[in-house]
Amino acid sequence: MENIVFYVKYKVEEVNQGYWEVYRRLALPRQLVAVYFFAFAVSFGFVILRSGLLNIETGAIVDEGRLVLSLFLACLGIPSLAAGLVGMALYSVVMNSFSDRPNFHFPVVYILSDQGVSISFASGQGTMEWNNLIACVETGRYFCLAASATDVFVLPKRCLSSDADVDKVRHFLVSKVRTYLRHSGVDPLINYESGRILAVEIDGVVHDAANETVNETLNEIEAEKDKDKEAAGLAVQVIYQAGEVKEAERLFFFRKRLPVLALFYLSAIGVFFPMAFILSQIWGVEHLAYEIFENYGWLFLAMLPVFLMHALWLYGGTQARASECEANQEPFVFELSEQGCGVRAQEHFAMLAWWHFEEGWETKEALMLLFGRMGRAMYVIPKRAFPDRRGLAFAQDLISRKLKKFQKLEE
Repeated sequence: MENIVFYVKYKVEEVNQGYWEVYRRLALPRQLVAVYFFAFAVSFGFVILRSGLLNIETGAIVDEGRLVLSLFLACLGIPSLAAGLVGMALYSVVMNSFSDRPNFHFPVVYILSDQGVSISFASGQGTMEWNNLIACVETGRYFCLAASATDVFVLPKRCLSSDADVDKVRHFLVSKVRTYLRHSGVDPLINYESGRILAVEIDGVVHDAANETVNETLNEIEAEKDKDKEAAGLAVQVIYQAGEVKEAERLFFFRKRLPVLALFYLSAIGVFFPMAFILSQIWGVEHLAYEIFENYGWLFLAMLPVFLMHALWLYGGTQARASECEANQEPFVFELSEQGCGVRAQEHFAMLAWWHFEEGWETKEALMLLFGRMGRAMYVIPKRAFPDRRGLAFAQDLISRKLKKFQKLEE
């Protein structure tokens, strides 16, 4: 099957609505259910334990009418109100998706092929295989490809040329994505903006299927990249040696992951006591926190070795994956430029602009670039891979200029 090409200049509402549709279908229901039942438990406990409308010891009803009304509010009114308020708060957050994602502020080219989705934008390009997408949500105006509930690629139907192309894309995505969710309403009338695409070249590969207008707009992306290509850059090929990835993972685990785990463990234990205090005030049950600690304190102490074993299990898993990576010996090429850091592995290539990176570390043996949410992923570039001292000095200067946080770690 020939490749399907989308050239997209996003409108603000397209990104925001696309992200909301995915979030609404994939994540929002279970979050609202959790809020509903939590509010139900708190309000129901208040009515039963503190309202004085029911005698707990004898089971006698003091005021039946007020009790029925209070239970109605506790079981339906208050939980519904709480879920509604949380839903509105989440809606306002998700509807700011366009402003939070600079990549969508510039033209983007998507190519749908049997291998996956190739994406080319002003700050880089890459390919996402189909098995990395958890769902596709189709609305009346968009195809929304979701890598997660908060990581979405919105493909506007207006970028196609006809209803037949929309049907073609729909059948193709149904065959490729494991979960396909389609809206139940009537499709609106779409003002198609694209003629038939003849050819698109991405990363040196010509994909069949663009008229002169599309070629001209694609040149806008290429011109943006050419500006950066004129600036100095450096390509470094890396074949990891024994111990290099494991050492980087060890450093990453103890400096980055373990503090987050420790905070999570402390929160998991500590949240019970303030929560018990708040509930004791709402329910009118005094000394609830003291009674929980007195009766179940041993359980909190028993959790400590469980947390320790969990941390050791995670550490062992990272070291095992590092050993597997070193054993495979697949060569990587890191391309450092003013534009960003690109990684090439065989026929795959991905480029991350510098704003994707949270921070950088320099050790005696390697440069480490941390990216993703809270810097939870990293690139490791051994210093030995640089051709000479000038190349290493260039990389050090480039990274220190481009990253807001760059540390030299003493070992």
